[in-house]
Amino acid sequence: LKVIEELKFERLGAFEYSKEDGTPASKLRGQVPDDVKKDRVSQLMLLQSKISKELNKKLIGNVFDILIENIGNGYALGRTYMDAPEVDCSVKIAGNNFKTGQFVKGKIVSASSYDLAAITVT
Repeated sequence: LKVIEELKFERLGAFEYSKEDGTPASKLRGQVPDDVKKDRVSQLMLLQSKISKELNKKLIGNVFDILIENIGNGYALGRTYMDAPEVDCSVKIAGNNFKTGQFVKGKIVSASSYDLAAITVT
């Protein structure tokens, strides 16, 4: 946790180790109990959530080309060049005049741990 806090990864994912039959690691003594694994991943992801929010807030005011991927009722969801599909941040943009696959210029106006909100700019 100290290393994560110091390095401040922009993107980080974690999962619990699980034994795979037939692997050397599955036969090692001293396996970590499931509740300890869950607690460790929870602590790590809570810390990363705070770091992500801090880093995302620094994006407020910046303008990005946003690729529109989904259309909602009165808004669209897209992503910037920094974000992998289905894994990283989404950018929510208010409005009805979007098409899937379209690029729009959006100014980031708010940020949470894993998502951004933008307004269109010309």
